[in-house]
Amino acid sequence: YTDCWGYTAPDGREYALIGVNALVSILDVTDPANITEVATVPFVNAGWYDMKTYQHYMYVSSEGSNSIRIVDLSGLPGSVSVVGDYGNFATTLHNVYIDTSAALLYAVEDFHFSKPVTIISLADPENPVEVGALTPASG
Repeated sequence: YTDCWGYTAPDGREYALIGVNALVSILDVTDPANITEVATVPFVNAGWYDMKTYQHYMYVSSEGSNSIRIVDLSGLPGSVSVVGDYGNFATTLHNVYIDTSAALLYAVEDFHFSKPVTIISLADPENPVEVGALTPASG
């Protein structure tokens, strides 16, 4: 397993989003005594996944890909759908962070912080737009 994240659907159901091998597993954890896998999202086989949510979307980064997978979670618990992939980053992605109040996603290409952190607007969650970058301080 790599990263995990939580998502609470509008109906109050709670889900665990867990990176596993070549996919993200989505588990319904609403009843801790009856945890069930309700969906999987295929992605490249990589050693590391990171996922965060904004509204009813999940954004997945991977060290095996240079893009962010966008997944619509609104069909849970029945289904999820891959909306598409965003970006063509210079390297693979290690982490994503979402500032939900500002509708901004921060994409970290390198866990050593030698590359700029890309800032992406989620004003239209299915069609993200790059709006800036944070360059790491030298030294």
